[in-house]
Order: sequence, then C-alpha cells, then structure tokens
Amino acid sequence: MKIRRGFISNSSSSSFILASDRPLEDITVTVSMKLDTIVEDQLKTKRELDNFILDEYDWRGERTLEEVLASDDELKAIYEKMTQLINEGKTILVGVVSSEDDNALSAIIYNEGFGETDGDFEIIRDTR
Repeated sequence: MKIRRGFISNSSSSSFILASDRPLEDITVTVSMKLDTIVEDQLKTKRELDNFILDEYDWRGERTLEEVLASDDELKAIYEKMTQLINEGKTILVGVVSSEDDNALSAIIYNEGFGETDGDFEIIRDTR
C-alpha cells in the first residue's frame, strides 16, 4: 500500500515543489500585491485627517479633536506624523488586514507586518 505523506491538495492547503542550488536558509520568496485591495481611506488634506480621527476614535461625536488626541499619547504622535506628511504633499493610506481574511496576502501582512519597503511608501504604524 502506498501512503501519501506531505504532498496533498485540497481546499485548505496546496503543495509545492521547488529546486535550487542555494542552501534553503539563503532563499527568500517575495510576494507582491496592489495596496488598493486593502486600503480603505486616502487622506490628502488635514481636514480629511481630522474627520477621519474623529470618525474612528469618537464615533459618538461627543469630543473635540483636541480631547480625542489628549486621551491617547500614541494616537497623538501618529496624528502629528500624519499631519507632517500631509504638509509635505503625501497621501495617508489607511487600511485594515485580518488573520481571518479571504485574501492570503492580507493575512500574511496581519501576522508579519509590511517588512522592508522599496521606497514607495513609509510605514507610520505597522500591523505588529
């Protein structure tokens, strides 16, 4: 009787076979995806940023922007960095990834973060 070990194919897994003349520990796989699949908001102005912060952190509409920022030092630092970048003409890209997402690359970013970038964007707050 033949027993199949480690080489399976079904809806939750997929097998692969590779060949290389380099040691396994020296091999890196790079995967790419378009950010528009996970970016939910693009903030280009300070007004858009202010509205975003209030919508995300004061959904009841009971506090001013200053009160929201005063209640969270980390948020205040991120807000100041985003304001600086908008003043430099950059667009803030805000997105969400999940470990339970149907998009496998989204789940990888959730678990591993963005890692190194090629200069196309600056990481303000990573997923980790």
